[in-house]
Amino acid sequence: MVSSLTNRKIINQNIIMGEKVLKNFHSEYPYYLSNTKINLKIKQHSKDRKFAPLLGKLCGKSYLTGFKLEGIREGFEKGSEELSYLKKAIHNKKVANCGECSAIVADELEKNNVPYKNIIMDVYSNAVPNKRMFNHKFTIIGFDSKADIANPKTWGKNAVIIDAWANIVKRAQDGLEHIKQLFNINPNKDTCIFKNSAKYI
Repeated sequence: MVSSLTNRKIINQNIIMGEKVLKNFHSEYPYYLSNTKINLKIKQHSKDRKFAPLLGKLCGKSYLTGFKLEGIREGFEKGSEELSYLKKAIHNKKVANCGECSAIVADELEKNNVPYKNIIMDVYSNAVPNKRMFNHKFTIIGFDSKADIANPKTWGKNAVIIDAWANIVKRAQDGLEHIKQLFNINPNKDTCIFKNSAKYI
């Protein structure tokens, strides 16, 4: 009973911390475009005739957003590996994908002395072996010390996903299910591989 109450207290503390970090993120970056989100919207409505007039505009917006993000990442990779550069670039360009969002979340957690893991989820289609379709990056706190990153079932009862890009703070298993639904990942057709990721993009 005591252990159950302790676990409940820890998970609640982790969720409160995650919500604090997410709130700070949205306060700092109230508006930004993500070409990944735009592409998801295009895919979702690609067969909807009512949506057809907007598809061209969205494709153009996705291209421009991706172009801006490439510029940010090229600058970052050429030696400006400081979070201040990344934050300033996102502010100026008003664009970010999951990598940029998770880097800022990680920085917030470090400021609060909260241990975390940045996780990258590679998604493969079972129909095309060894060809990655896409990946997604998010952050976990409350990660079990004996957990295997590759196996989400071992992440622990106190593990919480903070995903500023997806705008969620959830218990790890619930958060993972949310992300899979968001990307329309089919467990019968797709395979997800989880790895430890670098702090930044």
